[in-house]
Amino acid sequence: MNENKNIFFHVYVLATILVIGIGLLVYLMLRAKRLKEERLNTIAKIKEALQSGAGEENGDDASNTLLNVKSDPNYNGIPEAQKLKDAMGTVWDDDEMVFEIIKGKSKAKLKSIELGLQGIGYKSWDDYLKTIFNNLVSLPFGYCAGIDCDKYNKALNMIKAAK
Repeated sequence: MNENKNIFFHVYVLATILVIGIGLLVYLMLRAKRLKEERLNTIAKIKEALQSGAGEENGDDASNTLLNVKSDPNYNGIPEAQKLKDAMGTVWDDDEMVFEIIKGKSKAKLKSIELGLQGIGYKSWDDYLKTIFNNLVSLPFGYCAGIDCDKYNKALNMIKAAK
């Protein structure tokens, strides 16, 4: 009888280990499937974000806004570009002049002014804005570092909002 108890106990232990093992195997398989689905969803979201340009540091925000804009043929941007150049002083700059020049201009006129800025040595609107607003450093995701970040962002938003 004692021998039967030992056999029964061993069979019971083996059956318990087998049930626990099968349960653990099923759990791990379901977990692996869920993790794979989460990875695929994450990859899809990353691909979507990359296609929309999210997360890319873009140092030429104003120029990109005016990228496919044709300059106004009836508007000479050179005098305005010269005023922008003159707004830069040796001790302090006339920041308000920048806002006055941008204010109320169409994208086509802003493009004409950008061409004028290129004629006097600036690569683009962005190059000029970073120069007048104390050599800003652009950081990823729209952040900047410098004394006049608020003024830079204001000018940039005015250019982006132009019709």
